[in-house]
Amino acid sequence: MLRRDQIATAVANMRRQPLRFLLSLGGITLATAMLTISLTVSLGVRSAITEHLSRQDLLRRMEVLPGRDADQKVIADAEIQEVPEPVRNIVGTMSEARRDRLRRAEVIRWRSRVARIPRVPLTRKQITELQAMPEIERIRPIALETVQIRRGNSTLEASALPIAADSPTLASLLVAGQWFADDQTPGIVLDEATLYRLGVRDEAEVPRALGQSLELELRNNTVFSAASLLGLFQADRSNLSLDDFRLVSEFGRQFPALIEGMNLPPSDRARLQELFRRKAPGQRVLSDESIRIRLPLIGVIRDRTPDDRKNESWFDSIIGDADVYLPQFVAESELERLPRYQQEGYQRLSIRLVEGADLGQVADALKAKGLQVFSLQEFIAQLRTNTLLIIFGMNFLAIVAMLVSSLGIANIQIASVVERTREIGILKAVGASDHQVQSLFLLEGTILGFVGGLLGLLLGYLLSWPGEQIAQQMILESAPMMADLRFFQFPIGLIVGVPIAITLVTTLASFIPARRAARIDPIHALRYE
Repeated sequence: MLRRDQIATAVANMRRQPLRFLLSLGGITLATAMLTISLTVSLGVRSAITEHLSRQDLLRRMEVLPGRDADQKVIADAEIQEVPEPVRNIVGTMSEARRDRLRRAEVIRWRSRVARIPRVPLTRKQITELQAMPEIERIRPIALETVQIRRGNSTLEASALPIAADSPTLASLLVAGQWFADDQTPGIVLDEATLYRLGVRDEAEVPRALGQSLELELRNNTVFSAASLLGLFQADRSNLSLDDFRLVSEFGRQFPALIEGMNLPPSDRARLQELFRRKAPGQRVLSDESIRIRLPLIGVIRDRTPDDRKNESWFDSIIGDADVYLPQFVAESELERLPRYQQEGYQRLSIRLVEGADLGQVADALKAKGLQVFSLQEFIAQLRTNTLLIIFGMNFLAIVAMLVSSLGIANIQIASVVERTREIGILKAVGASDHQVQSLFLLEGTILGFVGGLLGLLLGYLLSWPGEQIAQQMILESAPMMADLRFFQFPIGLIVGVPIAITLVTTLASFIPARRAARIDPIHALRYE
C-alpha cells in the first residue's frame, strides 16, 4: 500500500463518521486555541514589561542615599562607649549575651534619633569616586532645600529643588514660559501657587512676570528656620515679610538665653540649659552664613494631577513636588559653597548606568562602600516571577485541555479499531503488513492534529484582536504610558511550533489504538461480526 493510498484511506475513514470527526476536530481546535492564547499572552506580557522598563531606563537607574550610623547593624564596642550611660545601661537579671544584644539594639535606636553627619556622606569627593566607576554613565545630585524667595517686597519661605533639564514629566506641566533648555540654563521655574503667593494674582499677570529677577537665599543653618519655628505657634506663614522671617530666626537663636526668665523651677531651667549645651558625639555646630543668588523667572508649572502621575515612572514619582525648581548647575555650584554640603553632602544621588551594565553588581559595589542603594531590581525580579507564575497557570490549563482532547482521540480511535476489526482483517488478508495497518491509524491521528492545530492557531489569532482591545483599554485606565504596547504576539516560532506540537500529541495519542489494530489476527478478524 503506497503512502498516498494510506492517506486517502485515512481521509475516507474519517469521512465515514463526520460527526465523530467534527467533535474530535472541535476539541483539538479549542484546546489549540487556548494553548495559543496562553503562549502569545505570555510572550507579549514578557516583551511588554521588558520594553517598558527599557524605555524608561529603569534597568539602568538607581537612587543612592548616604550611609548613616543608624543603618549600621554592627556596632563596635568603642562606639558604644560614646553613647550616654542611660542608653547603654541595661538593667535586670539576664545572661550577658542577651544584655549585649539589648544594649546594641538600644544604641542603634538612639542613634537613629540623633542628628549626625552621615557615616558615608554624598560629598563632591564621594561623587567623584563614583563617577570613576566604568559602569556609571551619569550622576545627578538631588537636594530639596528650604529657601527664602523674594520678588519685590514679597518674601516667603519655599522648598527648592535643583532638577535636570531632561525631566519630561515636569516639562509637560508648563502653563507659561519655558522649561530649562539644558542643565546650565540660568533661570527659575515656579509652581503657579508659589507665584500667586508672591503677589501675582491675576492670570493675565503671569506672562508679564516672566523674565523678572527673583532672589533666593540658601542658608547653611536650617535648624532655626522660620518654617520649623512657626510650627511651634501654629502661625500663619502664607504672607510673611522679610522682617518676619528675620525675627523668627532671631528668636530661635536667642531662645537658650530666654530660659532663665521662664517661670520654671530652677532644676527644670538648669535641665533645659544642659540639653541645649549637650551635643551628640560627632555632632557639628552649623554656621549662620547664607548665599544669595538672583535668577530670572523663565517658566511656571501647575501641580501634578492623579492622571499626570499615571504617566510618570517610578523614579519620577519619588522626586517629589517643590515650590521652586532650579537648574542642575545650582546644585553643583551654589549649594556646594555652603559648609553644610561640604560636610554632609547631598540628600540623594540619581545614577544612570551605561548600556549593558549589571544593575545588581553595581548596587552591591555601592553597598560595599557603606551607601544605601534603591533600585527596581528586586521589584522587577518579583514582577517577572509573578508574571511567570500566572503564565504557568494559564499554560498548565491549556496543556490539561490538550491532554483531555488527546485522551478523547485515543478513546475514539480504540472504538474505531473495534468497529473496523473485519475491515482490518480484510486488509491483512490481501497483503497489508502490521506496519501499514499501524500507519493507517497513526495517519488519522496526524491529520486530525494537523488540521485542528491550524484551525486552533487561526482561532487564537482571531480571538487576540478583541483581547488586545480589552487589554489596551484596561491599561489605558491604569498605566497610560504602556497603552501602545502589544500584549498578544505571534512570532514565527509560535506559528510553526504550535501545529507541529499538536500534531505530535495527537499522533502519540493514536499510537496505542494503532498498535492494537496492527496486532489483530486476520483469521479472527474475518470471523468478527
